[in-house]
Amino acid sequence: MTSNLTVNSVKVSNDFGIIIRKKAIVDRGIYYKDLLVLMECVAPFDESDELLSFGPHFGGEAANEFIHRLKQVGLVYVDDFIDFHTPLPEWCNVWMSIKS
Repeated sequence: MTSNLTVNSVKVSNDFGIIIRKKAIVDRGIYYKDLLVLMECVAPFDESDELLSFGPHFGGEAANEFIHRLKQVGLVYVDDFIDFHTPLPEWCNVWMSIKS
């Protein structure tokens, strides 16, 4: 059996993960290093050519704060970024990619 994962897939944290399209940050003139400061991290959870994945964020309140910050810098929820949270067992990973 072959994997459907591509080079442009990112691993997603099921603990209030946030996934951002890189094109959106470029289009809005947001610098990568400024985004890392905004997301309070030194590196994303995962990264591909097209997506950035952040997390885990422990709790909905923390995730909502990051969502608010992303909106403040001009990113649009759903069009530019999404959040992801669902109960998953420890043995399961979630990956996301840009639809081709």
